[in-house]
Amino acid sequence: MTFKHFIYTLFFLTNLFALKNQELTACAYIPEPNRNSITFFNPDIVTDTTYRACYVDAGYYMPDEYASAEMRYRYNLLEWQQCFNSSGPPGLQQVAEVIYDIGAEALQKDVLNPILQGGKPGKLIQGNALLRLLYDRKDAETPAYLVYAKRCEPFVQQIWEYWDDSGRDTLQMQRLIEEGVRHYAAVKPAYLKLRYAFQVVRLAHYSGRYSDCILYYNRMATPLLQSEDSFIKKSVVLGWTMALKAGALLRTDKPAEAMYLFSAVFNHFADSRKIAIQNFNYGNEILWQQMLQFATTPAEKAALWALRSLQDNALDTAPLEQIYALAPESVLAEVMLIREINKTERFLLTPFLTDTVIVETDTGKPDAEVNQNDIKENGIWHKIKNFFSKIWHSIKKLFKRGDTQKESHAISDLSNNSYIEKLKIISEKAAAGKKVRNADLWYTAAAYMAYLQQNYRQCYGYLNRVSGSDKKVQRQANLIYALARVDEAGALTAETEGLFAEALKNMPRPQYEYNNYGIFSRVLARLAQNYLENGNVPRAFLCLDKAMETSAANAILDFYASEADLNELQNLLNAPRKTAFDTLLLNNSRCTPAFVADVLGTKLMRKLQYTGALQQFEKIPDDYWLKDTLHYFTNANYIYFTCNFNGMGVSDSCNKAGFARKVVELQQAAKQNPQTADVYYRQLADGFFATPYWGYNGALWHGSLVATLNYYYDYIPGSYPLNLPQFANDLYKTQQAFLEEYGTRKVALAYYEKVIETTKDPELAASSAYMAILAQQEPLTSLHEGNYKDRRFQKMLKEKYAGTGFYRSMVQTCPGIEDY
Repeated sequence: MTFKHFIYTLFFLTNLFALKNQELTACAYIPEPNRNSITFFNPDIVTDTTYRACYVDAGYYMPDEYASAEMRYRYNLLEWQQCFNSSGPPGLQQVAEVIYDIGAEALQKDVLNPILQGGKPGKLIQGNALLRLLYDRKDAETPAYLVYAKRCEPFVQQIWEYWDDSGRDTLQMQRLIEEGVRHYAAVKPAYLKLRYAFQVVRLAHYSGRYSDCILYYNRMATPLLQSEDSFIKKSVVLGWTMALKAGALLRTDKPAEAMYLFSAVFNHFADSRKIAIQNFNYGNEILWQQMLQFATTPAEKAALWALRSLQDNALDTAPLEQIYALAPESVLAEVMLIREINKTERFLLTPFLTDTVIVETDTGKPDAEVNQNDIKENGIWHKIKNFFSKIWHSIKKLFKRGDTQKESHAISDLSNNSYIEKLKIISEKAAAGKKVRNADLWYTAAAYMAYLQQNYRQCYGYLNRVSGSDKKVQRQANLIYALARVDEAGALTAETEGLFAEALKNMPRPQYEYNNYGIFSRVLARLAQNYLENGNVPRAFLCLDKAMETSAANAILDFYASEADLNELQNLLNAPRKTAFDTLLLNNSRCTPAFVADVLGTKLMRKLQYTGALQQFEKIPDDYWLKDTLHYFTNANYIYFTCNFNGMGVSDSCNKAGFARKVVELQQAAKQNPQTADVYYRQLADGFFATPYWGYNGALWHGSLVATLNYYYDYIPGSYPLNLPQFANDLYKTQQAFLEEYGTRKVALAYYEKVIETTKDPELAASSAYMAILAQQEPLTSLHEGNYKDRRFQKMLKEKYAGTGFYRSMVQTCPGIEDY
């Protein structure tokens, strides 16, 4: 460790341990735990998708808090819909409106009272199919229950602001319990009796009267189970009520019975499986054995083993082996098999495929002497980033395990993993044993394990045993076959592209960049890496773009793709006949001929090749620019921007095509009229001075480029899916070159100098020198600091142009200019 390393590390550790921790007071983005996890094995190939709460990536497959009521409460709404036994049942949206939106007071006044009093239906009844049905049937019991349930609801909600809350109103809760017991005795339909039982049991539970909760369950819910009515026995409400009793048993020191009851909830009530998983805890081995004693059937014991496994994400095949031994033909065995596969992907496969490569940067070499002239325009944010980067690299030197950077992301690293081998053997034996419900699934699982081991011959052997009777499983088998073919060959071919087109065509697709955790995205990202390694940049971009790895796709097209790559992409778009795989990538794609011409033209402008840029922009129809400005309001910043070629105080605007056309016209005019070239150079200088956006690829980034490259919450150069070592280094260098140029007014400065060199008009030279000073001192973005050290133009003004009218006017306006 050098002295500099020591100082940086000491400073960091001192601040880390000595200073008081600061509270986070602002909203912060926290990436989901599966943001970069890799999965190629679809848990949804199990026919019974009610077990989604058991998936490793359960949140990806289940409705979240932002989903509609029809999605979040689907089971409850379907049950309400079915209980009316109507030839034309009300739609779920209308049922949800009654159950979750209309308040108790409105329901009492505008629905229940008209039914009881024989009044005419009002707007509320007329506007909802469920309420019309109740009114037509003169059903007062159902709305009476709903009014009661809505009155109970505020007393059983989660208390978040507990330090400001005075506690639950247990006295009022007791009154509601007593009222609910009376309603239970009075109503006739068993289904409404069950609903009242749930409300009473829940009120008792949340008021802390756990013994009463158990008592009310036994008195009110248990008798209803004696009937042969399957609608009652399978009701989602019974599952909720049973879970409340299980919670009460736990709080009355009966943990084994409580956990057994939670396992019954898990086993029989799909809507409550998540509740059971969240509340289950197998404790110690003594308690575990007590739980198993409550279970009387193999299915009940299998459910207990499943819940035990769901409490721990560690790699462990023991629960799967137990479940297979107890209930090999069950759906649960299949669900737990896929869960083990997905855990294997998360903990063993993902680190190999998503490991961030170290990019060689200047900030990564704290020992190097840094020339201050090279960084004088990098800005305060760059300095802060450089400082902490040096600290980070110093700490890494302390704990570095070796001198070589891991460059392999090959799956071959898993070939000798004992856990993968064990899971493969379990899957193969189960499939061959003919006790399982779906042998195809178990053979497919064995094939996938063989693929991870790069044992392709064995992988193909298992896949040949898949019969194809289950279409979902067959599509998964096809995907594994396609992955194995590509990895074995090292490159994609037209044949393997066709295999992927078929395997991916019915898979769920992401809607936006941070919703891209599924197999569809991960497979395409894997293929993009293969294309990059084999030099096929256009298809790499299209794969990442379709995968909704949007920032990575943008980076490839903006900072890595060559002019030849973009021309090849244009040819692909214009091809009259496309393959099934190309159709998959291009269907509903933002990548159109006009889009590619915009990107290529902008890249050429960045290189100051304006004639070539204009040729690209002239391929774009006029309505493209108009349409793009309507994308959202910030597009005005980079599609139509300030376009001032006529000096200070004039405010014009143009798009990139207009900007390029004006630049070409002025360049040609300067070339054709050397005597007046200074006037044209000045217009060019003013045009470049007015805008920093001439090299910004707005069609790609829509305003997010600088944030992505500098301040983005999870952007790291060389991170997945662009974690290919040489590629990551090349990409980073190009990005940094752009940032060093972006918004600096360097091009404007060069043209002002050209005016000074060519003009014979001292007034024009003086004003151009002054504008050159502004171009140096006032960059157009916060990425750079002004250059106040270079005094060439101040000195030039004072020594060569002090006699000009412009200089005398400036001295009066800005007296301090004489000091320079």
